[in-house]
Amino acid sequence: MENSNFDVIILGTGLTESIVAAALSKWGFRIVHIDQNSYYGGGEASLTLEEFANWVDAHSTSSQRYSNATRSDPVPAFARQYSICLCPTINPSLGPFIDALIHSGVSKYSGFRLLERVAVYDGANAFKSVPGSKEDVFRNKDISLIQKRRLMRFLTFAAGDFEQSTELQGKHNLPFTDFLESVFSLSKELVAVIAYALAYSSSTTDPTISVLPRIKRYLCSVGRYGSSPFLVGHYGGVGEISQGFCRTAAVNGAVYILGRHITSISTNTDRVQSENPTPQTDVATRPLRYSVVLEDIPEPLHANVILGPVAYVPPQIDSHSLRAVKPSSFQTAYSMKSVLRCVAIVEHPIELRTPSHNPKRKEVNITDKNLDTAVMVFPPGSLDNGSSDSSVVVLMTGEGTLSAPKGKFILYISLPVSNGTDLDPSQALRPYLDAILELGREEVREPLFTAFYTENLGEVPPNDGSQSQKKATWLVPPPVPLGPLGDVADTATRNAETLFHEVLQALSDNGEKYSKDDAQSGGIWPKTAVTENEDEE
Repeated sequence: MENSNFDVIILGTGLTESIVAAALSKWGFRIVHIDQNSYYGGGEASLTLEEFANWVDAHSTSSQRYSNATRSDPVPAFARQYSICLCPTINPSLGPFIDALIHSGVSKYSGFRLLERVAVYDGANAFKSVPGSKEDVFRNKDISLIQKRRLMRFLTFAAGDFEQSTELQGKHNLPFTDFLESVFSLSKELVAVIAYALAYSSSTTDPTISVLPRIKRYLCSVGRYGSSPFLVGHYGGVGEISQGFCRTAAVNGAVYILGRHITSISTNTDRVQSENPTPQTDVATRPLRYSVVLEDIPEPLHANVILGPVAYVPPQIDSHSLRAVKPSSFQTAYSMKSVLRCVAIVEHPIELRTPSHNPKRKEVNITDKNLDTAVMVFPPGSLDNGSSDSSVVVLMTGEGTLSAPKGKFILYISLPVSNGTDLDPSQALRPYLDAILELGREEVREPLFTAFYTENLGEVPPNDGSQSQKKATWLVPPPVPLGPLGDVADTATRNAETLFHEVLQALSDNGEKYSKDDAQSGGIWPKTAVTENEDEE
């Protein structure tokens, strides 16, 4: 390597880290981005089915983040044609994540399709489709006229400036389901739809003030690209997009090293002192120069700032140098501490029934057999032998998302729990998988492949904002949240924006490279977002 000196060393290519790397590189900072895995994306990676099977096998022994991982055998044919995402998401059409894709130019590396259907389990071996627009609400014959008016009143309230409204006063911490019933007199059926299929609440106790901002963001996303507020990413979703941000960083000069284990990280205080002779300054407040040694790479990598998890922090680092960055917003997304996950591959689409609005037709329901993307929600207590405390969300993706071969579909099933180490994910999630497989079928066919595992949220360290941390040179990023589905990418993006400014502070960049006046909307992306090299790509 011609020059082993960098401004920042970033450890891990997850979505948050990849956004930071792309933004810093665009402003001219010299970045080296390291991942011990042979693939991009970290905990949000998109893997082929063969890679995913190997990943499950590697996590059959429990770790701090993953446990209880099991899978079926053998791996189906055409395994390379699947893209399995370790972090399934849907993305609101408006929000910081979509803004970052556009302002960075990474959107040209990304592809999406609209989420076609959201449905709620009715407790009678069937799903009811959730109305996707005002027109759908008024055409729906399952909702009485008075309930339609109450529903529209609530939607108008949620899309507006509700913070100072009389309806909300004194009810901030009231469970959201109770709020809907007591304030808007909505039926229990509509309450379940709003709480679990519109707001994607995970629990019956979620406080109202934490849910309403999420509903507002989702409602504002309706109509930007179509009738659905949500987009589903191609090739597995956020893992592919993480790679897109890495590609942008590389085009702008970042160096990437994958598949190499870190053998040591050390500090070179003496070297910094010789290069920055300022005897008036206390040693503890000077920027440290780090050295990172990788296997099979003889020359160490040097930088003044490291962005990486606390697991890599060497013992000689003191409190003056370490800063655990607090999540910047959407902090209710961190209420999920563990989630049980199932990934299943099936040979047929899930047939959801939707009410007929044609009065000339005698059929009560029409079966949509051509769905390629859908979200199915089981409210708490809706399924025998299921969870009575948490909702279960199922995301289906097919050929249209370029994540599965023709005629095959991927089901992602997620159940939030308070303590995942005490539960067997296969036992807890199998009733939900069976309920989906039985929809509209006399003979149930087993999935081609199943995998079950538990994912635990990484530590979200407190950040007291003390003065001693303000010149920290090792920044620990907050983890990507486990849900809700529509909050994951937006939360990671907000955290990346916070980390970007923390890095600038650690580098003592006083407008030498980054200038708020030259940034789009004063954010982290320069106004000239796409370089000539990127255009050539």
